[in-house]
Amino acid sequence: MRFKSTILIYLLITSLIAKPSEDGMPILEVTIGKNYPTGSYDKYADNGFSARFSYSRQFINNEYFRWQVAFQYIHFDSDKSTTSFLLENGDQGPTIDLTRRERGLLINAGMRYSMNKGVVKNGGYFRPYIGGYVGLANFRDATFYDWGD
Repeated sequence: MRFKSTILIYLLITSLIAKPSEDGMPILEVTIGKNYPTGSYDKYADNGFSARFSYSRQFINNEYFRWQVAFQYIHFDSDKSTTSFLLENGDQGPTIDLTRRERGLLINAGMRYSMNKGVVKNGGYFRPYIGGYVGLANFRDATFYDWGD
């Protein structure tokens, strides 16, 4: 938890002192946070960590429209449990630690309409935008077994 707090403080400070990009310059955005799915499905419905990296660049001779590509990683909470079983001879078998992890990887591309100079005059730090994207997603569910020594 301390590592996440340190990263968030670093990103906040650098975003406040960084110079806004010039007109036409690319923009690299990093978003780190926590995801809260709706829970409508059995899988991929737990809260977890999320990170998104995006790169956008202005179209030639167009002040407001930009193309953008992005990559996002979503980690859903891991479920951990311990179980054991009886052997054929009736003895107690080993204890098994089970870990189930779910994650999603997404890549998308599209266009966005944004204010390059920002909302605040000559500020450039707050740039709301609206966009549309098309992409691919890969969701993975993995179970790990630990039998001990």
